Amino acid sequence: MADVITVTPGFFAAMRTDIVHGRSFEALDSNEPLVVIVNQQFADRFWGADQAVGKWIATNPERPMTVIGVSETVRHYGPAAETRPAVFYPYQGRPHRALFGVVGVAEGADPMALADSVRRTVRELDSQVAVSNIDSMRGRFRDSLAQQQVIMWLLNFFGVTAITLATVGLFGVLSFAVANQTREVGIRKALGAQRRHLYQLVLRGAAVVTLAGLILGTGAALATARSIQSAVFGAAQVDALAILVAASLVLVTAAGASFIPARRATRIDPMVALKQD
Repeated sequence: MADVITVTPGFFAAMRTDIVHGRSFEALDSNEPLVVIVNQQFADRFWGADQAVGKWIATNPERPMTVIGVSETVRHYGPAAETRPAVFYPYQGRPHRALFGVVGVAEGADPMALADSVRRTVRELDSQVAVSNIDSMRGRFRDSLAQQQVIMWLLNFFGVTAITLATVGLFGVLSFAVANQTREVGIRKALGAQRRHLYQLVLRGAAVVTLAGLILGTGAALATARSIQSAVFGAAQVDALAILVAASLVLVTAAGASFIPARRATRIDPMVALKQD
């Protein structure tokens, strides 16, 4: 299976699609003899891109079509779609009633400024032809990503919400857990334990819980990365920076949630700590 696309000689130049082997269409290419251009994916599948020129293909054995060029493979159905083999026919040999015009502009120019000129030119050529759906390539690309942008905004929203809930919850849980060790800290302090050892006692448990959570969270992130990549065009399979930022935020939160109550516990008077329930 291959896409069949009818184009005029200026199509590849206007689309900035390179002809990697052979030549592009010329005004003299017509119905007899019938010539075609194939994309690199088509050529690689059957002959190899550097050997495709001069070969022939046919849907009717009595009318073979000679390959005169190989174009680079591009995505015709959106940035997230898979590339497909394609065969390009010259318009002179395979005309169509409906046309999709492509107008090339200079770098940095506004393509939509030419919209009125395009309509006027088509009207001068044939007043019966209707012109519609004029847009820039950048606009079409943006529209093709509209659904994925909505998904991306939702993912960002839920991601920020999740990291906020995680940090708030982590801070509260660790603060409560450390505060519950005040009595134990007071007893150890009364028995002569040094402050450094008291800090180690309090922070060790928080560190174990935090590291366990980071390991499980990182594993879950790596497991879901593939599904996100398939849903959002251009998303990396593993976003190391995002994982690093999230892990750093969790570590900072855990450190603050543990150190502040630990500092308070180590400074409390042992008699006051022993009187606590």
